[in-house]
Amino acid sequence: TGILEKAEFERYNLLLNLDSQLTDKLDLNLIVSPTITENQRVPASAPYFARPPGVIYSALVHSPVVKPYNSDGSINQRNNQSYLGGGTTTASNPLAIIEGVDDKIKQFQTRASLALNYQITPELSFKTYGGAYINLYNQDLFRANSLLYRNASEGESFAQATSSTEINWVWENTLNYEKEFGDHFINGLIGYTAQYDNIAVKQVLADNFPDDLVSTISGGQVFAGNAIEEEWSLASAIFRLNYAFKDKYLFTGTIRSDRSSRFGSDNQTGYFPSLSAGWRLNKESFLESIEAISELKLRASWGLTGNFEIPNYGAIGLLAPNNYNFSGNQVNGLQQSTISNPDLTWEQSEQTNIGLELGLFKNRLFLLADYYTTRTSDLLLNASISSVTGFQTTLLNLGEVENRGFEIALNSKNLVGELSWETDLNFSTNKNEVISLNENNEPIFSAGSAGIRHVTRVGDPIGSYFGYVVDGIYQTQADIDNAPFDTQAPDPSPGDFRFKDVNGDGQITPEDRTVTGSYFPDFTWGITNRFNY
Repeated sequence: TGILEKAEFERYNLLLNLDSQLTDKLDLNLIVSPTITENQRVPASAPYFARPPGVIYSALVHSPVVKPYNSDGSINQRNNQSYLGGGTTTASNPLAIIEGVDDKIKQFQTRASLALNYQITPELSFKTYGGAYINLYNQDLFRANSLLYRNASEGESFAQATSSTEINWVWENTLNYEKEFGDHFINGLIGYTAQYDNIAVKQVLADNFPDDLVSTISGGQVFAGNAIEEEWSLASAIFRLNYAFKDKYLFTGTIRSDRSSRFGSDNQTGYFPSLSAGWRLNKESFLESIEAISELKLRASWGLTGNFEIPNYGAIGLLAPNNYNFSGNQVNGLQQSTISNPDLTWEQSEQTNIGLELGLFKNRLFLLADYYTTRTSDLLLNASISSVTGFQTTLLNLGEVENRGFEIALNSKNLVGELSWETDLNFSTNKNEVISLNENNEPIFSAGSAGIRHVTRVGDPIGSYFGYVVDGIYQTQADIDNAPFDTQAPDPSPGDFRFKDVNGDGQITPEDRTVTGSYFPDFTWGITNRFNY
């Protein structure tokens, strides 16, 4: 049972984990984990003007003088917040929302995997792994006639039935070699993996329910519905080599090739190498005699990673239904909804990292310190294009962004024994900067319900706050008379904000909007203390 009345959530889990030694050389591992969930949801977090309205928000805007119930015990919907007048906000009775909205979700999920490992020789083994995820989802939503939306005199009955089926599978085959001879240790892996996902969604909408007795789709008038089916796949080849000499000099090299169905036909494959090296100085003869130092390692790494998290068929020009008039009759038709981009390809991030690990007094004090730079290029962005094309935006590879900063973590075992006390302290910084955008480095503005409030432009962090700069408060009428004329608020009064004339043209206009800050913190830190007895 949830915090709000009527909200409920139930989950049933089952786990099977089976390990078996089939032969002297063949091992088997089987995991099956089905889950059943039933969720009775209440529209808690939606705004008061949503359909259906949010219970919490509607309660917050209600005046405390409004009676929740009528004298006959029924929920008050005709003499509540919506009828106070005086310019007050109209809102539905939150009790009526709870009673009038029924949203049930039933879901069945299964995760299963089977792994076979065959020891070909003492140094060489082969592993094949197959995993599957199945998700069956069903939602029934009903908004009753009994619920009055804010100050409406009649209810707005509505029902929605949604079902979806998702199947995701992965198959991995790897060959692993591991050998230690003398002061040398080698571990190598080569493999091939494939992953596939298919999801199908069906939805039916109905309204005009004559009453609230039948809350299923069949009780109303079906007015819309759709069906969507999407799929994507990823095929990868991987290689990794680890080498260590005297457990003192460490090296790792990897390279992988990934082919994603989401990109343009000529650019679906990306190559992502990485290199890392470590030096354990505490194992050198000139430091071995220092008992206070239990671990001292310098490490450095460089690598490329790729991002393919874009909508399925993002590189393909898609068609969408659109009705049109033909000889006075409405006819079903299709229109192009997106622009194809056969050159669309992987977004790449190049990262360099230099780090230090220092353990003192048998690792009772342990320090991790890293400096990193990450430069992401070929960003996958919906960029504005000329309206001559018939579209406003399209998915492109453009721009470059850099992140750089420090990460420091300190662990201290203050007390050991029956009573133990351990402290973790962490501190990090990150500076985000847009290096380049489109061909002319034009800024990208992000608009919402409150207008343009964010901008991405060269030299500033991604999504910087964008608006007018407050330059004080008007104290007197003389301050107003001597200030630049504000075209956005032409009749200010003492006590109102005074805004800065950024471009110096003598008046406050939309051209004076600029970057006012960033949501990236200057630094973050945290401390945790753990006591055990």
